[in-house]
Amino acid sequence: MSAEERATVSLGLAQGHSLRTLARIWGRAPSPVSHEVTQNPTPDCPSRACTAQRHADIRAHHPRRPRKLRDPWL
Repeated sequence: MSAEERATVSLGLAQGHSLRTLARIWGRAPSPVSHEVTQNPTPDCPSRACTAQRHADIRAHHPRRPRKLRDPWL
């Protein structure tokens, strides 16, 4: 998701909109939106756009190596 989409999801949840409604607004399936919300919760707010974007950027810069490259036996 883009930073703009994350911000919209965060604001929409704060206003009481459902995940399905927010997914429909962006033309996405509900499951990726739900995944974004549950991936980066904080104790005081279930979804923060800034935190979610920062975590996504970190994950993008540290991709996982394929299993065949991690295991010398394979």
